[in-house]
This record gives sequence, structure tokens and C-alpha cells, in this order.
Amino acid sequence: MDRFSPKPIFVPAKNLNEIRELASSLRDVLRLKSGQAFPTLRILETINDRLAEDDKEIFQVVEDDDLPYAFADTDSVTGLIRLRNSCYQSARHGEKEGVFTVSHEYGHSICHRGVKLHRFEDDVDIPEENDSEIQADSFAIELLVSHVFLVKNLKRLGPEAICERFRIPLNKMIEHIERMRRNGDFGPRPSSQLELPL
Repeated sequence: MDRFSPKPIFVPAKNLNEIRELASSLRDVLRLKSGQAFPTLRILETINDRLAEDDKEIFQVVEDDDLPYAFADTDSVTGLIRLRNSCYQSARHGEKEGVFTVSHEYGHSICHRGVKLHRFEDDVDIPEENDSEIQADSFAIELLVSHVFLVKNLKRLGPEAICERFRIPLNKMIEHIERMRRNGDFGPRPSSQLELPL
């Protein structure tokens, strides 16, 4: 299998509000309060237990050597998530990279089923709303931490504390805060320099 696509293929556009609605609906199913983290790995394990009766699964744990170029991947036809064993163990221990990666791949499984996903060279320019990786990152954050909690508490707690509490890598949170700002989630941008809620 080729590691990189020879030309860019954009996934169908999804804006932040559409992604948020998907993630929020899953949080609502569990009746999570705004300050509760979504237990992604536990949910996937529960789904696997139920699917096992039909000899099916939503995720597999594979040896690290079986995924030489990624910590995890998702089959866009079936939605099957494959996790390196080291990534799975990281998520089980509540480490940020593992928790976030599992949630990110769950985003691919939900948002991109039936859509061919490609990995791109760094110099390929894809509009944000058509970028599967940005969509999956946004989904993971919106799933792990309630949008309501984030908007209400970001300035008071700061991104570092929120990242610790909800197991999100800081660099991913900073990128997401910028997307939220562009989306108008913090109100209208004043004509002078906007003060980040950081």
C-alpha cells in the first residue's frame, strides 16, 4: 500500500459546528455532565464485547511492527480502528497521547466511513473544512471535553489545566482554540488585537 497519495483528495466538508454536533450527541447518549470526560476507550471496549457475539469488532490491538508509520489507523470502508499495542496501553493508563489518539481514530470511524482517506506530504494544501485530520482532531477534543465547559472555563482554568483534566495534548488544544476563535465561539473579534482566553 502506498504511504502517500499522489494527489490531494479532500474529504467532504464538515465545519466545526457539524463536528461538535456529532460529538455532543455521543456525550448526550451517556448523559455526561459538561465537566466529565468522554471515556472513549471504555466505550470502544464495551462495543467490542457486544460485537464479539457476531464475531465482529470496532477496534483491534496489533503489534507495533504491524503499524510502522502510525500509532493507529482506521479502515474507512469498515470503520475498523487498529491501535498499536503501545498506543492501546498508553490509553489504558490515561496518558494524553494514547487517549487522544483513540478518540481521534474514533472520529475517523464516525466521520469518514465510506470516504477514502489518504496521508499527504507536508506541502499539500487542503482547506481546513476538507482535511480529515483536522476533522478527527476537532472531533476528539469536542468528544473528550464538552464545548460548554471549554468556553465557560478556558480563561479561568487555562488550557494546561484543561488538557491535564481531559487528557488532551496541549498542542492539539491550542490548535483547536484557534479554530474555535475563527468559528466565533468566543464572541465577535474586536478591531484591536484579540486577547486569547489563555
